Amino acid sequence: MRRGRRLDLGMAKRSAFRPSLNLFVLEEETSFRNAYIGMLIDRSGSMAQGEKMNMAKRFGALLCEAARDLSGLEGHVNAFDHRTFFQLGNFQRNAISALEAGGGNNDAGALECAAHLALASGKTRRLLIMISDGSPTQCTFESLKRLVERLHREHGIRCMQIALERMTNMAFPQYVDVSGLEMSFAVRSFVRLLLKNTSDWR
Repeated sequence: MRRGRRLDLGMAKRSAFRPSLNLFVLEEETSFRNAYIGMLIDRSGSMAQGEKMNMAKRFGALLCEAARDLSGLEGHVNAFDHRTFFQLGNFQRNAISALEAGGGNNDAGALECAAHLALASGKTRRLLIMISDGSPTQCTFESLKRLVERLHREHGIRCMQIALERMTNMAFPQYVDVSGLEMSFAVRSFVRLLLKNTSDWR
């Protein structure tokens, strides 16, 4: 169904290839009270390698389909490179499909911009999701890690990462490495981490 408490993982996997609104097992209508989710997609040049950009777009489309009609949930979809923070829209209307890879990546700068949007929403439950394939090139790893820690400590903003490439250092305490996974397994890993970070929102 379009509403429900439990996500239908089988339908979620299929929707990565063919969008569907029926992603939930209907137990009772539920709402996300006072909640915000922001998604950040790395569009640096390295994302053009293999299926990384297509996978990132599918994750973005999946989240938008699942969150579009949830009462009380607000969110934005954004992308970034080393110079620009792109505001692609929200869960209802966005330009994810038009996203192309190019440039470097400033993860800390993008996360800071996304945090401003989350704070401006006025919501008390906030989650930022970064989809990227490597360490930042235009900021240091330590600056990104410190920012993630500060956002949680000072503002209660949770940050998680979907890693499309295996990384030696992780700036995000909550992450899932989907490199080398088939899309169905990658989606399942993504959904599990998402549910883990929002389980207390209902």
